Amino acid sequence: VAHLSPKDPLPAGGCSTPVELEARDAYGNPSAFSSQRTVSLAGGDGSDFLFFSDAACTAQISQAAFAAGESRTSFYFKGRTGGTFDLFATASGLPSASQSETILPVVRTGSCTIALGEGEATCSIAPAQLDLSRTMLFFQASPDDDSPDTASVRCRLTALDAITCSRNDFGDGDEPPVDIYWQTAELVSGLKVQHVQASCTGDQLILVPIQPVASMQSTFLLVSSESDGDTYGDDNFATAWLNAPNLVELEFYEDCDSEFVASIQVVELEGANVTRDFTPSIFGTTRSITGLSPVELDSSVLLFTYQSTAWDTELLCDRTV
Repeated sequence: VAHLSPKDPLPAGGCSTPVELEARDAYGNPSAFSSQRTVSLAGGDGSDFLFFSDAACTAQISQAAFAAGESRTSFYFKGRTGGTFDLFATASGLPSASQSETILPVVRTGSCTIALGEGEATCSIAPAQLDLSRTMLFFQASPDDDSPDTASVRCRLTALDAITCSRNDFGDGDEPPVDIYWQTAELVSGLKVQHVQASCTGDQLILVPIQPVASMQSTFLLVSSESDGDTYGDDNFATAWLNAPNLVELEFYEDCDSEFVASIQVVELEGANVTRDFTPSIFGTTRSITGLSPVELDSSVLLFTYQSTAWDTELLCDRTV
């Protein structure tokens, strides 16, 4: 028994193309079995793969079968986790046929640096994403500075194999480097992501049209931005709000910085239950929000954006939240 199928990388949880098997004689020629012959299927450590008889991967099987008089049969599979695994097909009394299969991970991780004096860096993604509309990006930036023009960093997916991160001001040669740590998550189903850009219009409010989402209740926003200036203040921090199925609003306490640019990810996640609201202002050091609907803490995540009224001090302690 021999494999005939090409070995294309498959995303974790994705259904494969048909995996064809061929029965051959001792000289490598196609040869049909005289009666039905079953083939046991296994992959990885025995639990890494699920096998199916249909192209939608709904009818699970543990064996394929050669019909009497036929030299070929086929099956489909799903890989649960990323990695490279051997896929085995074994007919009773015959040597096993094996083929190496690569399963792409749901999550890719990496790091890169905006170098000293540079304004932009390209972070390579390996292996590359398959579909940016099913991929969301998370990142952290660690700058060695306190000015928006050098320390506020925006990152966005710009290609299947690249993330572009940038800051507003550079060129003097002394802007400190910024270390960036990133993660992407790509799902074959249940996830839809719009990657949109927004810039300052000279007002307090930036309106960002988007393609209508199917459900606001299962949609959340991920936002990063870059801006100009020597101190962080009321024109650098904005709340991001999904105001309608087709509209995102970015709002500042005062008019936005003229060089403000944002990258927004509008994430629709099937099964998510999103609660969104505005808090009252923080006048002291803390603000507790009560009366929320109960959630399961081990399956919930908190995302937030905020405005600031500060503008005339170089200290960050009254505006980092």
